[in-house]
Amino acid sequence: MNREVRLKPDAPSTPPRLASWLLHRMLPPGEHGDSMRGDLLEEFRTRPAPSSLALSWWYWRHALSLSLRYGLRRRRDAREEKPSMLVESLWTDVKYAARAYAKTPSFTLAVIATLALGIGASTAIFSMVNGILLQPLPLREPHRLVYINELAANGNRMSVAWPTYLDWTTRVQSVESMADSRDEALTYTGIERAQRVRVRRATAGFLTVIGARPVLGRDFSRDADRPNAPGEVLVSDGFWRSQLGADAHVVGHTMTLDGTVYTVVGVLAADFLYIRPYDAFVSMGPVSGTQQLLERGNHSGFNVVAWITPFAVFFVAAGLTVWLVRLWKSRAVAHPVAHPNLAPQQLDDLRKKARQETEF
Repeated sequence: MNREVRLKPDAPSTPPRLASWLLHRMLPPGEHGDSMRGDLLEEFRTRPAPSSLALSWWYWRHALSLSLRYGLRRRRDAREEKPSMLVESLWTDVKYAARAYAKTPSFTLAVIATLALGIGASTAIFSMVNGILLQPLPLREPHRLVYINELAANGNRMSVAWPTYLDWTTRVQSVESMADSRDEALTYTGIERAQRVRVRRATAGFLTVIGARPVLGRDFSRDADRPNAPGEVLVSDGFWRSQLGADAHVVGHTMTLDGTVYTVVGVLAADFLYIRPYDAFVSMGPVSGTQQLLERGNHSGFNVVAWITPFAVFFVAAGLTVWLVRLWKSRAVAHPVAHPNLAPQQLDDLRKKARQETEF
């Protein structure tokens, strides 16, 4: 025999509002969500329960279960659909752009050329700035290395004459060491086929100044700069491997360069680089006694690099600051601001006074 359980008189006829609102927000919109809410509401109204609290608890339990289940499903579906929609939108834009550019080929070529030139120029400029300004020189304490040149009568820089360099080595006190060098191209003979090699002629102690040392052998001797001293050569790692067979006993062998015999005294490291790649560095002895080099007016491409004392670094910075101030003031004097109430004579007096103030 079936027994019917009836609700108590205080049993609610409508479900809790907060639970109904939660179902409305979390269940899928449309007929499917309305059907689930309707079934749950119908069962709530017809379900026998001992009290209204128990019935409300039953409704809350099912509302939370459905909300959690469909809320997680909705979030998962959104994550899966978003990338696909993004890719589809991107692909649509690409196809549209391709069709638009295909209709105007001349404009397309102009755009591509402009982009190529802009990207190429930017890359080249950044490479130069990065190599010259941002990256430190691969030498010992590069902030203490300076280049020294002579100045012509018009103020332009020029290379250093050999007698001038000899005077500097004995008189300049603000440097710990200095070296003179220049770029040369010599002919390597005495082999099966003569070839041109790019060398740099340098004075004794050149490697010491720039903080390098050979991996095999030694630096130039102290007497290597003496006139008619035997020639010495430091070969690069690449030249040693390609032309000398990577002979570990190459120190002491001789090479003939432009008809002059040079003795190999060392091999430089593989990562050594000074200004540009060189095949070898040769000593000054074979040319330091020539009459042409001894003329003080002969500026034949030599440049001096010096390793200054720590105290001299301050004076180098101060000198640069003074030069910049002079340059700024000289431009201000060259182009003074004309005042409508000043006569030409007063402007000339103003220029003279400004020039006097810029003299240090």
